[in-house]
Amino acid sequence: ARQERISRMAGAPFWSKYGVPLAFVIVAIVFASLNARFATSNNALLVLQQASVDAIAALGLTMILVGGGIDLSQGSVMALSSAVAGGLVARHGAPEMAAIGFGLAAGALVGGVNGFFAEHGKVPAFIVTLATLFVVRGLVNVYLGGEDIVVPRDRIPILHEIAVGKLGGIPIMVWLCLVLYAVGAFFMRYSRWGLRTYAVGSSEESSSRAGIRVSRHRMGLYVIAGLLSAVSGLMLLGRLSDAPADLATGEEFYVITAAVLGGASLFGGKGRVWRSFMGAVFLAMIANGLVLAGVPAFYQQVAVGLLLLFALLLDRFGRDDGRS
Repeated sequence: ARQERISRMAGAPFWSKYGVPLAFVIVAIVFASLNARFATSNNALLVLQQASVDAIAALGLTMILVGGGIDLSQGSVMALSSAVAGGLVARHGAPEMAAIGFGLAAGALVGGVNGFFAEHGKVPAFIVTLATLFVVRGLVNVYLGGEDIVVPRDRIPILHEIAVGKLGGIPIMVWLCLVLYAVGAFFMRYSRWGLRTYAVGSSEESSSRAGIRVSRHRMGLYVIAGLLSAVSGLMLLGRLSDAPADLATGEEFYVITAAVLGGASLFGGKGRVWRSFMGAVFLAMIANGLVLAGVPAFYQQVAVGLLLLFALLLDRFGRDDGRS
């Protein structure tokens, strides 16, 4: 009762629904007033392009969070898929499509390992994915042998075109991200699979009694998340034409912040797919605005940490129910 009174006093329903969009608008206005370049269409497209990498990974994490899980391995999976695909092309002369397939498979495999130990091994997902974060990063370092893999752009024309090319004046990577989100939102809202994901995250016991194979379903979520993180890693390879061992180090925290800002609850059962995209754009906008304002880059980490605390407070004081 006391918590309900505090929530009503703080206007929790209002802030849960409109807090992040309101902060988004305010921050955009502030940055636009500090530098006129911020409000240009070219800069807006740049922000969307920069946000797409984290947004794709955040899509998979959102599904896991809605289903009652957690994943901390996104950054390492990005590095792994990039290293696998880049290594196959540059070191072994593999065709680009084959390299892409193996890169995606590597991400799905890590997701499967996460799901197996978290669901069938009954090890807390936080611990499992924290362990794979380090193990996978270590394997990437072993594979690369301390050397970056430089891949000529003409050897990965498809990845390069998707990462930096444009279609109708809009970056192709943004189109790819939007398509993935549209598919994800559709399945989360209208399919039996999506309904089961919300049910599993809301009450594992009730879902099990209803005949849902909870462990199997949640394991599938981890595989999907690993696959989407691998897509992000391949986009980085296409953009940079390079696969360094430290690629995407710490990126998991940006992905988590984007998902939580978007409304995915760490307690499971709640989350909107499209709002995770907005969370990723919010983070990219802040990074972009700080650079244009001449603020040192390390302040971005401070901003991300504060935003994560802000989102967790909104989650703590009650987010309204809803789906993508």
